[in-house]
Amino acid sequence: KDRCVMSQERMLEMMMNLMSATTEAADLTTTEVEDFSSEVIKADGDHKKHHQSFYQTATVLDSLTVGGGLPTGCTISLCGPSGVGKTRLALSAASYLSEVCSTAYICSEEPWVGVYGRQSLASRFDEVSEGTFPEKLVVMDMTTFSGDSLWADFIARYRYLVETEKVDFMIVDSLTSLDPARRRSAEHMSQLRSYNLQHGVSCIVI
Repeated sequence: KDRCVMSQERMLEMMMNLMSATTEAADLTTTEVEDFSSEVIKADGDHKKHHQSFYQTATVLDSLTVGGGLPTGCTISLCGPSGVGKTRLALSAASYLSEVCSTAYICSEEPWVGVYGRQSLASRFDEVSEGTFPEKLVVMDMTTFSGDSLWADFIARYRYLVETEKVDFMIVDSLTSLDPARRRSAEHMSQLRSYNLQHGVSCIVI
């Protein structure tokens, strides 16, 4: 019994010490002030020099933003159950966008051509683009990739398209197929958003 009482008393003492240390660490009167001057943004009107541009897609996506299109550097995710039209919407956007800017379509779930017993992405693109294949559209098929390096393989090719091929608008179909276990999808999406914002690349992710 004594051991039990002592154990509880010791536990209470440890909890009180922890609470005291946490309070002390967050105390505004005792913490040293760090220098964050390099992170301060002066509101001197310089932001007016950076005009926000938008990409129109000629789809319902244009009605979701104030500017009537997808902002430069914006990454949006199309979510929903299978068969609701996410890929068709992305293909329609790719068809229109590739008329005005360099666009890349990365397919990792369904191959672009050679689908047995199902309409291929290429033929579905033909339908929405009325049989025309714009010169500014490039396709990268990653459906044959697998293994632990799948995300790294994707990132390497994504960076190549953006930094070497100078692609302005990326479409990824789909993010979940690049993470079959779905353990790091949120982390991957965050990485993609940060990269796109830094490089001024717009992106639709399914």
